[in-house]
Amino acid sequence: MSKTNNQIYFSNVFGVKHAVIEKYGALDISLVCDNPAFVDPFLIFANPKYRTLHDFIIDYLKFLRGLALKNNEQKLDNGKFNHYYKFPEVKQAWLGYSLGGNAGLGLGKDFAESLYQNLHKIFSKFGNEKLTKSSHLEKLCLVEEGVGVDKISDFTLNLTKKFLLEYTQTFAKKNLDSKLLAEFSVRKVEFDFQRGIWIDRRFTLPALEIRGKKEFVLLVPKEILTKEDTWISKNDFLENDTTIFSVMPNDELRAKINRFFHDNLQIKLNKKKQAEKDYSKKSRTNALLKTAWEYPEILDYYIKLKEQQKDDALKLHVADPEGVNFFFDASVIQKELIKYKYSVYAKNEKRG
Repeated sequence: MSKTNNQIYFSNVFGVKHAVIEKYGALDISLVCDNPAFVDPFLIFANPKYRTLHDFIIDYLKFLRGLALKNNEQKLDNGKFNHYYKFPEVKQAWLGYSLGGNAGLGLGKDFAESLYQNLHKIFSKFGNEKLTKSSHLEKLCLVEEGVGVDKISDFTLNLTKKFLLEYTQTFAKKNLDSKLLAEFSVRKVEFDFQRGIWIDRRFTLPALEIRGKKEFVLLVPKEILTKEDTWISKNDFLENDTTIFSVMPNDELRAKINRFFHDNLQIKLNKKKQAEKDYSKKSRTNALLKTAWEYPEILDYYIKLKEQQKDDALKLHVADPEGVNFFFDASVIQKELIKYKYSVYAKNEKRG
């Protein structure tokens, strides 16, 4: 298969009509640079079609919490920590912020440690929430620094990887020339809860060669992708400011929370050089975060509100494919195309 300058999207590279991918429900991804879209676990929760995927995410986090409790919440040894908490970026989905290729920063050690530490803080009742309909991974991003949409998306991609591999394999075998496929061994695909280990699996997937290395490509359903932020997000939580306090029915608790918030506002000097409470956006944001750490019930009430709006999430929050598949600087793309060689694999080639 020869490479031409218009070979930007999956449909171009693998010789399948865009309409076929569209009908299948997948995003026709760019294979030049990351597509500015992210997997939102709330969209998985809100769509009945993917409920089992959300259940698995919750079950895995419950497993991790149980493991932390058995370990008396002490630090795990490196082997277990790496196996259970550290995951590579699923760069084969071509999602994220990278403008040159598909190699992003990934989750890293900081995310893994934040998750472990918060299993006995903000996730102390994980799996046994009484206020919300479900547990939600995104709760982690509400209070932790550096845990944004990209980290939540990467982690969700790892936990839903088996589904995405099967989803892509099914499409590929039905719609692509077998010469464009290869068999890959993929790490950490399926989790065995009884044995407590991740299992590798082999899949036949669309294959391309980038800088001399063979890689597979993953397709992702459009309806679980968001363009900018997760439905449950720190930015949205902070934008709500203290209005979330007003929906809390417990008068005594609400009074305590309001008092704590007020006490944690910063102090400034007014024009008369007198000390007074600072009600600026920055001061209110810092006070709100401190209050959420002290009274994590606030987070549950916020999440409950977002759950009640789940129909809006499915209607308004899903990424517009046209917004994702749009490049502002064609010259940049052409330079990137030169670096890529899209490979063809013959039927009788040795696979793996």
